[in-house]
Amino acid sequence: YECIRAINTQINALAPVSRIPPELLSKIFLHTAGHRANPASRPQSRDWIRVTHVCRHWRETALQCAALWSHVDVPALPEQFLVRSKDAPL
Repeated sequence: YECIRAINTQINALAPVSRIPPELLSKIFLHTAGHRANPASRPQSRDWIRVTHVCRHWRETALQCAALWSHVDVPALPEQFLVRSKDAPL
């Protein structure tokens, strides 16, 4: 498995997109995530997290980009669960 992983890493390194510097890649990820000055205006979708599943380089870059993880979107779903649970213990 390690041998296949090493070969895949080398193949991925040949792709032109792999030459994008991590700083620029982070900015692209931030744009994709919809980061704006006003956190309330951000879209609720977390589809952007898929960039962490593309390749090891993208994952490491995304995980190192603190601004990408600086806002936690809590959907309304937990509130609905609390209302519907009534007096049942949680």
